[in-house]
Amino acid sequence: MEYVLPLINIAILVLVIGRVVLRQLTWQSTGGRAFRLPLILLVIGGALSSQDIASLAGLSAQGWIVVCLELLTGLGIGVAMGYLTQLRRGPAGIEYRGGALGVALWVALIAARIGEAVIGQHFGGPALGQLTGLILLMVGLNRLTAAAVVSRRANAMSLTPQYA
Repeated sequence: MEYVLPLINIAILVLVIGRVVLRQLTWQSTGGRAFRLPLILLVIGGALSSQDIASLAGLSAQGWIVVCLELLTGLGIGVAMGYLTQLRRGPAGIEYRGGALGVALWVALIAARIGEAVIGQHFGGPALGQLTGLILLMVGLNRLTAAAVVSRRANAMSLTPQYA
C-alpha cells in the first residue's frame, strides 16, 4: 500500500506534463482558458503541500533555499516560454503555440527540477525530491507566468492595426 501513493503521484505528473507538451505543439486560441490549468495546478499543489507540511517543516535553511530556487526557476522559464511563444492571427482571433522551443524549455524545466531534487536531497533532506505538491506549484507558476506574458503580447498584437 505504501507504493500506491507515489505511483499515483507519478501518474498525475506524467499526465500533466504530457498534456502541457501536447498543448505546446498545437495552436490554441488566446483567452481565459490559458489560465485555467495553471490555477488548477496551483490549487492542487497548494493542497498537496499542506498535507506535506511535516516534511516542509523539517527543512533546513538550505532546503528552503532550494525550494525558493525551484519556484523561481519555474517563474523564469515561464517568462522565457511566454516571450518565445509563437503568435498568429487565426480565424478565431489570435492563436499561440510554444512549438519546438516550448518543448525544449519544458525539457530544461524538467532537467532543472531533477537537478534541484538532487541538490535538495543533499541539503534539505530526502523528502524534498518527492514532494508532488511542490512540483505542481512550480509547474503551475510556470504556466501562469507564461500565460500572462502570452496574454499581454496577444493584447498588444490585437491593438496593432492590420494592413492589407
